[in-house]
Amino acid sequence: MATKSFNVDPMKVFIENDLNLMFDHFPGGLTRMNEIKLKMMDAYGTAICRVSLNLNGTLEADICGPDTNPSIRQVYGFHHITRLDMYRNETHQKFLKSMVSDYKFSRRWDDQLAVTVPAVIEDSSKTWDHRAHGVHLGLHHNTMIDGKERGEYYSYLNWWANMGKKNWTVARAMCDGLVVDLG
Repeated sequence: MATKSFNVDPMKVFIENDLNLMFDHFPGGLTRMNEIKLKMMDAYGTAICRVSLNLNGTLEADICGPDTNPSIRQVYGFHHITRLDMYRNETHQKFLKSMVSDYKFSRRWDDQLAVTVPAVIEDSSKTWDHRAHGVHLGLHHNTMIDGKERGEYYSYLNWWANMGKKNWTVARAMCDGLVVDLG
């Protein structure tokens, strides 16, 4: 949930820079199963073994060697913007369908992996970390702000009651009475 008005419109930044993926938190998951390497090889003819965030605020990947097993860090799922047309590409769909296979509603393969791998394979220069590119959203999720700093309150309801309602006038006018505990 938002904790302040955005300093910039993240969608505008995304579109103006022709990005495929813009994200607020990396790394957010880790996949070490060798089976994913086979699925990438089948779809792409190559496989990535590691993903990291470089100093420019874009993701970069190390390609697997024949005897290298994957250890893939992923973009965390609580806030990212994706260019869905890129993910609909036939090659990416082959990978994604292979990845999901018979486990459609399982967490065996995390959705974070499905967001990260195609974007890095497609063009890692079109993957941007929000803050590295001047986008500071102040999103609250599980105590963390933008996945980077620990906030004072775990629950957004507690944050709203103690901070947001008092200090964020614009949101109070729109949200007061809507941010409630239903049970």
